Amino acid sequence: MYKVLLWDSLFGGILFFLSLFLISFYFHAETLDTHYADWVVHAFRVKSLETYGLASWTQEWSNGISLWRSYQFLPHFLTVIVQKITYSSVTRAMILTTIFLFVGLRLSLYILLRLLKFAPLTAFICSILSYDIAQYWGGVADYSLMFGFVFFPMMLFFWVKYYQGSLQYLFPYLVGISFYMHPVLGYSVVALWIMGILFSDRKILSWSHVLQCIIFLISSSLFWFPLAFKTSYEYTSPVFANKYFLNLVLSGYKYFGLSLFLLIALLLSSINIFFPIDKKFKWIKVLSLFVIAYFILILLGLNVDLPEAIAQLQFTRAVTIVGLGIIFIFAGVLEKAIQIRSTAFKGLLLVFLCLVVIEGLWFSSIYSPNPYKKIPEAITAFQEKNPQKNISDGRVWSSTIGESSYYPSLTTRLPYSYMGHLESNQISPRISPLILYAPYPDKIPLANITRLNDYFKISGVKYIFLDNQSPFTNTLLSSDKQIYNDLGQVKQDDAVYHAFEVPWQVRNAVAINQKYQKDFAPFPTNLELTEVNDQIALDDYVKKFVGILYQPENIPLAIAYPSYDTVLIKVPTELTTKLLYINESYDAGWKGYFHNQRIILQAAGPNFTKIILPTLNQTGEIILKHDWPLSFYISVYLIFLIPVELLIITLSKKLLFQKHNVYL
Repeated sequence: MYKVLLWDSLFGGILFFLSLFLISFYFHAETLDTHYADWVVHAFRVKSLETYGLASWTQEWSNGISLWRSYQFLPHFLTVIVQKITYSSVTRAMILTTIFLFVGLRLSLYILLRLLKFAPLTAFICSILSYDIAQYWGGVADYSLMFGFVFFPMMLFFWVKYYQGSLQYLFPYLVGISFYMHPVLGYSVVALWIMGILFSDRKILSWSHVLQCIIFLISSSLFWFPLAFKTSYEYTSPVFANKYFLNLVLSGYKYFGLSLFLLIALLLSSINIFFPIDKKFKWIKVLSLFVIAYFILILLGLNVDLPEAIAQLQFTRAVTIVGLGIIFIFAGVLEKAIQIRSTAFKGLLLVFLCLVVIEGLWFSSIYSPNPYKKIPEAITAFQEKNPQKNISDGRVWSSTIGESSYYPSLTTRLPYSYMGHLESNQISPRISPLILYAPYPDKIPLANITRLNDYFKISGVKYIFLDNQSPFTNTLLSSDKQIYNDLGQVKQDDAVYHAFEVPWQVRNAVAINQKYQKDFAPFPTNLELTEVNDQIALDDYVKKFVGILYQPENIPLAIAYPSYDTVLIKVPTELTTKLLYINESYDAGWKGYFHNQRIILQAAGPNFTKIILPTLNQTGEIILKHDWPLSFYISVYLIFLIPVELLIITLSKKLLFQKHNVYL
């Protein structure tokens, strides 16, 4: 026993210090330049959570959007805790969390493998092998995906216990909770859970499994319920559901985001399926089938067009989960192999271990996001240079949605969001390609700018920040007619931007004249932005809608955004119409009040909001307040109630068992 503890201490110490060494270049970093906006977008969401708490709505993105839909909030909660403990900035807290998880993954792998009855040397070699998953660094760049990777071994351990007959109700509960770490973790563990049921000795159709499914559905309800029961129109980009996107995820890696050593380990581990296994490792056969099937699915996704329902899961992002699964099934092969007493074999094993460490060091060097003090960002640079200019009085378009979400004040409002899979309509995803992907090297035709103006008007854009070398910038500065107001050049580090202000009065709240009310046609929700004809149809619709909205007979109204989930509209007495248009995304969570009386809210045009006033000739202020649906409160209550009930049931069973033994 003493000898085993000595080996555990030695191997654990090596893993701890080796992990710290491999990620030591993050020790003094303040942020990461990932060349991938997810990381800094997560910083924005952590900042929002730390500032506002559990907000049901935000006006920073896409003319108002629900942050909670399919939201992996647990990484953000944990980051806020780290931030509070360390008194650091959000991005610094994310760096510290990244370091902690990188080290913690290796230590937890070792501990979990030891708890699964593997020898210390087996657990050590397998933990070292985890450094050779190249795509892990893609999870770091994503941030919340990294949490999914790190917590998968723990979920795998709980699955083994479930497969062996324990945790029959706790495990389904944890499977549901895993969706709040990351959806990739959630559906991967669901697939593993299903395979555990199919290949176990227990009856598949049983009341126990029905109860487990109910527990799972409740614990995951905050994730799936808003997707299944929508409260407003949402646009899901088809870009995320094809083999080209699935290939893009792994395009920067060799060996499918794994490594040559892990592929060899997978090949060797496949023998687990065909040969008898020690009874205590019976679960390895099922896990081997899961890993091989998952890897085959990834190969298929990279080479053929799978059904959209499968492709939109973006399962090639789960390569690290496959790699961690390989490590667990390889442990079964290695456990037998280390019993070989041959000196030549031991030498070969030592060479293998050294090469794995070298490759892990290499992967850390070439795939890890670069540490930075601060990433250049146009809006913040402009605010620092022009403190007298309040750009929070209008929406701002910037090419860097991630940095422009996090660094400026949370009162800054952007006409689009980073939630490309859950946009409130097709308007905001259309704006950016019109600016960023124009096929003109120097100047843009004025007709294109006119079309872009329609999108700026319908989304309420007042300020535009462009790269100084953009062909749009060249066109706007060199045109004989002053198209936009030139606010000057903005420099930050090596980045140079140019700021513009639109020359028209933005109409975010309008009283619509009676003669135009019939022209507020419904939005064509079936348009796909990847289809040229649909793009033209959308452009025509926006032009017509803007033409109606900016008619001189329509009266602009004063509008204010006093908080992240509140809108105020001033109503003058001279109105002759009850129909008001509000440039805020419609959602059933909005409640409207005028003189303490509920008013009717409906969707208008491309999922903006229209209000029907109860009466005319009343001055005052309309208050729009967004709140959680009742289902949210029910889900939260049940999610917290389930573990309490499971604990009570477990304790009751133990007490009854003890009482029964006493009578015996």
